[in-house]
Amino acid sequence: NPRYGGSIHEGWTRIDGKSEIQIHAFTNVVFAHDGYVGLSTEAGKEKRERNVTLLRQRIQEAPQNLLLRQEMMDSATGESDYTDIVRSAVNLLKTKPETWEIYGPPLLRNAIFTAQIYKFPELDEWVQIATEWFPESLFTRIDVEYVKFVIAKEKKDYASCIIHGELYMKAMEDMRAGLNMVERMYGVFSMASPTKEQGVKISLASACCIENQFDRTLELLTGLDYSKIQPPKLAELISTLHELQYKNNIDTSSMILSVWDGIRAHIPSQTQAEARMNIFYQIAALTFVPGNQKKEAEKKDFCRNSYTLYLPLRGKDEVGNAAAVMEATNPLEMESILSEV
Repeated sequence: NPRYGGSIHEGWTRIDGKSEIQIHAFTNVVFAHDGYVGLSTEAGKEKRERNVTLLRQRIQEAPQNLLLRQEMMDSATGESDYTDIVRSAVNLLKTKPETWEIYGPPLLRNAIFTAQIYKFPELDEWVQIATEWFPESLFTRIDVEYVKFVIAKEKKDYASCIIHGELYMKAMEDMRAGLNMVERMYGVFSMASPTKEQGVKISLASACCIENQFDRTLELLTGLDYSKIQPPKLAELISTLHELQYKNNIDTSSMILSVWDGIRAHIPSQTQAEARMNIFYQIAALTFVPGNQKKEAEKKDFCRNSYTLYLPLRGKDEVGNAAAVMEATNPLEMESILSEV
């Protein structure tokens, strides 16, 4: 009969004679797990302390157990010696103890996240180990590539940003196709949420636009899920469209109409749609500032002013009317457009 095994983060096992065998899968069974709900709150403090106490004891009993080290990294984020816990876990992994190939990818992924947050000097080394030791793991291909992508973006190394962003996008496709299903028993792909994916698509599109890969920019920005886009990413999206507009003469009419419809949709709520529209107007307004138009005109790759992006919105939105006024060639035409406001 199936039973729980382990003192913390218990897994399903069964008894075969006198041996306990881990169960990897149940057929036609769905589990709902709420063990982490409220764990980061004051109410969850007792549970956290209980977990860490048990894990410290178990690690003393089984110091070579990588699963215990991974569980400690998950549970001890608020401990004063947390950075030592992380470094100790990676040092153990480097010795390649039993099960290192199974628990190594999620453990190293967690360590890399910590190294990025705390600015560990070991960050580059750990990223290289993950890439060389576990190149096929989705923990590497999704989570570690995401870290590489962010680092390249921060350095404004847009060529590298594109490389890592595309690798991340391919890994997301493979995950949805069911690749490496067994890995999901050993951890969650932290950067695989719809919100993260939409954010990567927008930042990747921005990098492609900077590198003059305009077709790929449009491809990435087509079919976005606006309900999953965070405010900073929405601002980046609109700014990328501005750059795309002034750099070339590609027809962006369908794109801006799609964006306008997407951000106005009351999904998941009217309040969030209004918040998205506020950001839209704030960024769009920048294109109408005379100083911005002068800066654009001075760029060597200038084709047209970015405010022309909004011409397809004439009669639909005031930024469209404003763009039409800017493009008007005589006072009577301007007066006609202004009467629509």
